[in-house]
Formats: sequence, structure tokens, C-alpha cells
Amino acid sequence: PAAVGSRMGRPSRLRQFAVLTHRAAEIVLRNRLTLSILLGSPAAVIAMFAVLFQPGAFESGAGGTAAVMEAYWLAFAGFFFGLTYGLLQVCTEVPVLRREHQSGVSDAAYLASKVALLAPLLLLVNAAMLGVLRLLDRLPDLGGRTWLSMFVTLGINAVAALFLGLLASATVTSVAQAALALPMLCFPAVLFSGAMVPVSVMTSAGSTIAAAMPDRWAFEAIARHLEVGRLVGSDSPYSTLGHEAPVFYWAVLATTGAVLALAAYLVLR
Repeated sequence: PAAVGSRMGRPSRLRQFAVLTHRAAEIVLRNRLTLSILLGSPAAVIAMFAVLFQPGAFESGAGGTAAVMEAYWLAFAGFFFGLTYGLLQVCTEVPVLRREHQSGVSDAAYLASKVALLAPLLLLVNAAMLGVLRLLDRLPDLGGRTWLSMFVTLGINAVAALFLGLLASATVTSVAQAALALPMLCFPAVLFSGAMVPVSVMTSAGSTIAAAMPDRWAFEAIARHLEVGRLVGSDSPYSTLGHEAPVFYWAVLATTGAVLALAAYLVLR
């Protein structure tokens, strides 16, 4: 009877989600160091991109190497922002999370509250990155539909990486382990993205691993948005970049994100 009464008095998952989201936002806003990292890290990356990339990289006759690299680092930036935002979310709250789990707080509501807080911030950061790079002529003058498509690609990629960060954060037991996990998660994303080594020249094992990397599909989608294949020449191993429709890349990224979200939920439980 006591257990039944406890369940009857338990708030709904929707109510738990609202309370947990409000609490997470208050924690971030009150912790100036965390807030400065969440906002300062993307600002630093965008500033580095402005210094690194030259204007006119996507103009005809400019050569394709710079266009390939810029398309890739845009994709990796979205991945990196999402990963780092999620990586410290769970491991820093393990004692509180254990107590709340014992009192009946829903793990799904907990994860959803993190996404509800961080996903809009990631979208804002991606929009700022695209806007700044366009204003500085690091990106070409694209049509509104293309800008929207690229924004969607970056957004889905960032949220998928956010789930990867939450999964890793639920797996480790300390902030130190989370810090060690960051390069271990970033390095494969870079190596198997198809930018440093084109997928067409990878070994069969390498291309299989690349197929599981969300960063690879985001890179190909952004290469399509920016028409990189037009700049590299037909004899380049990058000439087939972005040969699928944007919806295909979005579906792959969304499916990867869903799998990572489920894995994070199971590990959290």
C-alpha cells in the first residue's frame, strides 16, 4: 500500500521534465564559469575560423582544397559543440541523480530536460557561426533555402553529438574521466570523416567505421550545400561528396541521434 501511495503521489513525467529543465537552467545561469564555457568556447572557435579561412574559398578558380577543409571544419564544429555540451552533464550530478532515481524521478525526463536546455543553445551557436562567417565572406552568398538546409544539417549533427556526449557522461564516473574521453571521441570523428582521408581510399574496415560516424554524413551534407564537388574536379577523390539528397543525410544523422539517445537512456538506468 505504501508503494502504491508513493506512485500515486509521484509527479507526472511531464511535470518532472518541466521542473528538471527549470532547475538545470538555474544551475547554468548561476554558475558563471559553466556559462562562460558554454558561450565562450563556440565564440573562440568561430574567431579561429575567421582567422583560419580565407575569403573567396568557394569562388570558381579558387581550387577545391580550401573548400573541402572549410566544409569539414564546419561539420566538425557542430559535432564538437554538441559533444562538449553533453560530456559534463551527467557525471557531475551522479549523487543527486542516484537519490532522485530512488525517489522515482524518470530517467527519460532527466535526459529530455538536458536536451531541452542545450539544444536551443546549440542552434543559436550554429546560427551565429554561419552568420559571422558569411558576414566576413568566409562563406559564399547562398540562397535562403540553402542556408536553411545547412542550418538543419548542423543542428541535427549537433544534437546527435549531444546525445553522444550524454552517453559518454553517463558511462564515466568522474569529470577527469570525461576529460579523457573527449579526445578519444573526437579523434575517430576526425580520422573517419572522409575529409582527412577520402572514404574512397580507405580500407574496407575504415569505410565501415566511417559509415557509423555522424560527422562524416554531416560533412558530406555540408559539402553538398556548398557545392564542393563542383570545385574539386572530376579526378579528385572528393568529387563524389554530397551526391545524395539532403533528406538522406538528415535521416542518417537523425537515426544515429536516436540510437545514441536510446543508448544514453539505457546506460543511465
